[in-house]
Amino acid sequence: MNPRLRISVLIVMCAILLSCATIGPIPFMGKSSEQELRETLDYLFHTPEFENAYWGVKIQSVDSGDVLYSLREGKGFMPASNMKLYTTATSLALLGPDFRYETPIFYQGTIDADGVLNGDVIIVGSGDPSISGRYRKEITTEQILDEWVQAFRNLGITQITGDIVGDDDCFDDSPVAGSWENDDLAYWYATGSSGLAISDNCYSYTITPGEAVFAPATCTIDPDTSYLTIINNVLTTGSSARRRVDLHREMTSNDVRFFGSIPLEGSPYSHFASVYNGTLYTTTLFMEALEHGEIEVLGRATDIDDYSDKAERFSPANFTLVHTHVSPPLSELIVIINKPSQNFYADHLLRTLGYRFKDEGSFRKGAEVVVEFLRTIGAEDLDGFKMADGSGLSRRDLVQPRHTIALLDYMIRQPYGEVFYESLPIAGVDGTIRRRMKGTLAEANVHAKTGFISRARSLSGYVTTMDNELLIFCIMANNYTVPTRMANKQQDRTCELLASFRRH
Repeated sequence: MNPRLRISVLIVMCAILLSCATIGPIPFMGKSSEQELRETLDYLFHTPEFENAYWGVKIQSVDSGDVLYSLREGKGFMPASNMKLYTTATSLALLGPDFRYETPIFYQGTIDADGVLNGDVIIVGSGDPSISGRYRKEITTEQILDEWVQAFRNLGITQITGDIVGDDDCFDDSPVAGSWENDDLAYWYATGSSGLAISDNCYSYTITPGEAVFAPATCTIDPDTSYLTIINNVLTTGSSARRRVDLHREMTSNDVRFFGSIPLEGSPYSHFASVYNGTLYTTTLFMEALEHGEIEVLGRATDIDDYSDKAERFSPANFTLVHTHVSPPLSELIVIINKPSQNFYADHLLRTLGYRFKDEGSFRKGAEVVVEFLRTIGAEDLDGFKMADGSGLSRRDLVQPRHTIALLDYMIRQPYGEVFYESLPIAGVDGTIRRRMKGTLAEANVHAKTGFISRARSLSGYVTTMDNELLIFCIMANNYTVPTRMANKQQDRTCELLASFRRH
């Protein structure tokens, strides 16, 4: 086929596919030139629907280093959750895949013959985000707390006269990046981080219809704790109505108001929401677990910052170790971050980098560690790289496509490269792209991290061509006003083209 005619056919096919309500896969076109690929990609990223948007793209071969396509690779874009690539990659490189958090639990004081602990219990946080059963099939949060309680029962303790104290000083006292949307903070995806945390600093809630129209719905939470005050204003509506349930919590409060409606014959609705002050949440749940385990606590659940004399009152020289909670290895934690795009874990990991390498568990110091790592791997123009958090929720994050390509290229060449590669969502299989690219050559082929905040959509990762050539790609869209599904389609078509590409 004449080269110009081939290009025209490809462009027409793309136009037809993109105009359809349901787009099928781009068929394999056989051996193609790089010029043909570039022409087709130019068309994809310059369609009228995205006239007021900005696309930033770079596609590069791992084996040869050839750049197959580039569009604004040196411009800054809001990456959204593509920022997690930087957090997990730096952590894997500097901490290693076998790194585990350790959270020791101590008491100070004495235990008398009657099993009375005359003193306090201190849980020393290490920044572990995974003291939770939410993403672990082998254990629940309740079982974790039961293990802690059993460690005290094994000492014969039946009563604690002092307080249950949470030491969260491995992190600073800023639970969220300052540029997050305040309206998001009550929801699970914007949960604040803390040096000591449990159950992802979240709880689950279930709204069940009442017995009749206009009757109050039932609201239950798990864990069932006194830490939260629930105000239930959800009403039952007729069966033909749609479910409309929402919640409101002030930033520094744990009074939660549920409101809206749920259909009479509808199924119960369950979801997750965040708490304020993860440290105090942890000590409260532990105190409640102790009392449920028949260990009476005369003191209160506290945050170590509640004590003006904390340095003198809580001296490690006076501590006796009771139990140490150990996290899964980092190789498993980054899977939780990258596949479902877990913000809470990512922010904990960034602040852990600051704590471990800069002696300050803050977003700012963690970002400094990431920038220094990027400098060592040869990323360009790091003055244009801005990192406000580890998760990508912040609209102040700024990344160039060539930064991401440099990172992905470096990581795949390392001894732990396979760990990083397998932590990414797989097209049509799992994670945040489990429903995308199905029935195409990209399915079960593309390993890539998504990113989404309002008006920003990213997809970056790896794809193998028909020649078994591994490519790395970064596709970022900012400032679009069309539905996000249309940005997804452009990204998916790009991956499908790359998966069907053959140049040898």
